[in-house]
Amino acid sequence: MSVDLSQTNDGWSVWHRIGDGYTMAPEPGVYVVRLTTAKGSPVAIPRAIGVDQDGIVYIGESTCLPNRLGRLLWITDDDIATRQHHSLIAAWICYGLERLGERSLLEVRWRFCIDHKLQECQMIGDYKKRYGVFRLETATQADETLDSQADLGVE
Repeated sequence: MSVDLSQTNDGWSVWHRIGDGYTMAPEPGVYVVRLTTAKGSPVAIPRAIGVDQDGIVYIGESTCLPNRLGRLLWITDDDIATRQHHSLIAAWICYGLERLGERSLLEVRWRFCIDHKLQECQMIGDYKKRYGVFRLETATQADETLDSQADLGVE
């Protein structure tokens, strides 16, 4: 399979399904992980302040992006509870993100940059200002709504 490693005008890569076999230079940078549907559309994620229509589940940085992004493959393991190698795994379990979609539908994009720690802090700060943090009760309410619709035969 050929993977598109092109970048957008702002220096970000295009979105890649985690595990698609992309390769890149061992450089520092930032990355974003989102949850998608089987068709590749972002999954709306309830947050404390509104709903994230982009499906962002993680923002991170690394001094060597290929090594860090390689660890994302572990989140797709069936034995996720024993994996402690990427903090996205802890977030996936803690926030019950499996209610919103399958781990195999995670996508990642990245941007190489020298000031990766600063960029990550700014990105997380901007995200928190816009959405707050994940609300477990919102996800639970969404589950209950889906369950009640399923009971009524609504899909």
